[in-house]
Amino acid sequence: MATNPKTNDSAKPPVVSVVVPVYNTAKYLDQCLDSIAAQSVENIEVICIDDGSTDESGTMLDRRAGQDSRFRVVHVENGGVSAARNLGLEQAKGHYVVFWDSDDFFEPNALESMAARAINLKADIIVCPGYYYDEKLGTSTPANSSYLKSRFVPEKQPFSIKTDGRSIFTFTTFNPFNKLYKREFLVENGIKFPPQKLSEDAVFFERAVACADRIGVVKSRLFHYRVNNSTSATNSATKDILAGYRTLLGMREDLISRGVYSDDVRWSFANKALDSLLHYLNICNSYEAFQEWFDCVVAKNGFANLDITEDTIDRAYSEDLANRYRILMKYADDRNQAVFWLFRDEMRRRLEAQAKEAIAKQEAKALKKPSMSEQVRAKGRHYHNMQLINSL
Repeated sequence: MATNPKTNDSAKPPVVSVVVPVYNTAKYLDQCLDSIAAQSVENIEVICIDDGSTDESGTMLDRRAGQDSRFRVVHVENGGVSAARNLGLEQAKGHYVVFWDSDDFFEPNALESMAARAINLKADIIVCPGYYYDEKLGTSTPANSSYLKSRFVPEKQPFSIKTDGRSIFTFTTFNPFNKLYKREFLVENGIKFPPQKLSEDAVFFERAVACADRIGVVKSRLFHYRVNNSTSATNSATKDILAGYRTLLGMREDLISRGVYSDDVRWSFANKALDSLLHYLNICNSYEAFQEWFDCVVAKNGFANLDITEDTIDRAYSEDLANRYRILMKYADDRNQAVFWLFRDEMRRRLEAQAKEAIAKQEAKALKKPSMSEQVRAKGRHYHNMQLINSL
């Protein structure tokens, strides 16, 4: 753990407020906090919300705040990640804000790269790609096309829901940890995380992109998202397999009420909704869950209620998603047979995927050391970025 105390003596407001909700992540916390403390932009504030942790997390946060005055800890009773993030946002004073999870960790230039890009574009939102960090293997691999789908990023930046509606829900995910927001933009538009335990990230992002006039991306991978760990929310999601469906219905209604649900946005949203619903299908962990999902989404027009039709998935951004939709719809009128085959095939597919993943991870090689020319270019980018940031 870092031991050199740092202080934020600048009279200027922080460049970025880093909001970190923490609940029982002591095992990973130091790695996360170390990566934040080591950011190349030192004029930051780090607001850690101890959300009623019952492990050593609270003590670790207090110790960190004693070593580094940029860190501030707020201890609250457990109220969930949405309440914790909202509390952090209320207390933030930075020009920009990020919502980072306490079991992930970040590249040293993450805040620098995103803040500089935001300043350059005068952007409300900046999005970046990252890595998967496998907790079991202790290795990071590029999360290709997961958090930033390059083929859907508009050529001209910045962009918005009005200029590039067909890309707005297809170029990235709903996750908050790969995004930087202009704090004033969030406050002025009253954008907060909703008081729900699941899919809160999706609602927040939908409201943000519905309001944003200027969105941009950074192509560098800047975060390491931890997988194969015990803190994942996936297990909670399986307890209410239709939570995501209900959230998507609300998001569609919000887009319509804001007057931004154009034909292009409708196509983009329908494709994203299909992706999300099939994700929930992928995490069904019982025959009963498969039945519940199929009854609502396929047999009772759940797809159509979200504008997922043959028309909107024609030329879908993923042919695999489109094919899975068509297979499901073939069995819409034969529930019992459909659920049986669906359950069997999904279980087989998961076993095959797990086997392929294990082989791929064993074959993965360590990331190569940057060449001398790459290091020189990185130094040049760093100098230019800091010039922009210091102009705030």
